[in-house]
Amino acid sequence: MTAQSLIDSTKPLLSQTQISGEDGILLTYLNFAKNQIAQDTLSWLGGEEITMTTDSVYTLSVMHIQIIDMYDSQLNIMERNSYNTNGYFQISPTEIKINNPTEGNKIYVNYYYTPNDYELSDEVTVPLTLQNAIQYFIAHKSFETYRSEKEIFSSTEYYKKYKASVTEYLYTTDTLSTDSLVKVDMIKNKCLV
Repeated sequence: MTAQSLIDSTKPLLSQTQISGEDGILLTYLNFAKNQIAQDTLSWLGGEEITMTTDSVYTLSVMHIQIIDMYDSQLNIMERNSYNTNGYFQISPTEIKINNPTEGNKIYVNYYYTPNDYELSDEVTVPLTLQNAIQYFIAHKSFETYRSEKEIFSSTEYYKKYKASVTEYLYTTDTLSTDSLVKVDMIKNKCLV
């Protein structure tokens, strides 16, 4: 489903608003929804490989939501916020400081991230439950722009539907107490491949 068709299928929820005909504004709300879903579900997983140099600070290629784990080529997990030899610190949204870097060694970083913003022609590939969540979040944001009692009520109701859709998605796909890609294939369990 393209972003445009997702927006078009959301318009019946917005028939009482002036925004219903504004595809540009609705696309912005769709991207807000994508960002919120990324934070609420931690569905988008990414990672990268770092070849260490003598520097101790490294910049990751994307701004991530949360680092899942870091490990070396021998699968030794690095300790977050630790001064130990195999520890690291996150010092900015995209930078990490590694204690005791050894030139030539490889470090692997896995993280949750927010995908790039959609354009109207882009394909939105999410499960049906999350498509519904996106539609409800767009409706929530659309009604939130108005300040009458009726629109605030509608905004609140659509936000509740959004949270229910996200909860349903998490209930049917989440792996309980899993915090490492080394232990469980979370990409497969979240039906992203």
